[in-house]
Amino acid sequence: MILKYNYNSILLSSEDEQEITFLKNSKLHTKLAYNINQTNIGHNIYTSKKNFIINNNFSHIPICNKDELGYCLRMIIDNYLVNQYNTLPLHVGLCKYRNILIFLFANSNGGKSSILNELSKKKSTIKIIGDDHIIFSKKAIFGNNIMRLRSKKGDKLISHRKNIIKNIKKYKLINIDLNNKNFKKLETNNDFYKKTHYSALKYINNTFTLNNKYISLNKNTKSKYKRRFVQFIKNSNKILSIFGKKDFIISNILKELKI
Repeated sequence: MILKYNYNSILLSSEDEQEITFLKNSKLHTKLAYNINQTNIGHNIYTSKKNFIINNNFSHIPICNKDELGYCLRMIIDNYLVNQYNTLPLHVGLCKYRNILIFLFANSNGGKSSILNELSKKKSTIKIIGDDHIIFSKKAIFGNNIMRLRSKKGDKLISHRKNIIKNIKKYKLINIDLNNKNFKKLETNNDFYKKTHYSALKYINNTFTLNNKYISLNKNTKSKYKRRFVQFIKNSNKILSIFGKKDFIISNILKELKI
């Protein structure tokens, strides 16, 4: 497999039928913002019996199941973007209405996808950029184009048009949590970082267990990633926490979108 990035998209090139099948899996598109495209130049990713390896020139993923393979691939892509480009990959949701961008932060299974889906139902001109894997750079922003809505009846996958945002000037950050106590407040940069960095930087910041071994990226990568996230927060125009029932959260986000 070969990985390539051009600021408008992440390109993954498959080298055999097994990789093609894996990359065409819709579930993977809910976790990664990528397109399938044949290329001979880029970061080489090998699947083998070797240990998990990441460096600037190539990566090795040991034999594992599909979910673990997807997690490893996300770590490799995010690591590559942080170290090779001035880019910030985030585990967040993002929507756009006219010239207003809102990044939604939440813990895993915290409601990002369901809130974005409801927002798009309320106003069809609200564009969903992604609900899980957002790639932020000064040149462009894009995200995963299939959402996964979880429920007791099972997962539902919803495709949306891939939207690439350029000329980024203003954006708002909102931390959400679905619960029974309605609550809204402005946040300081420092408080927002403390509340959101664990989830937003999940795939580079956290330790992952694979084949009974702990996998973690190096300290320099983590440090670079955190500094970039701090600057991203600092450059935002407004920072909020909105907790409570779904209708309360949605109505307040619509206000922030000036709808």
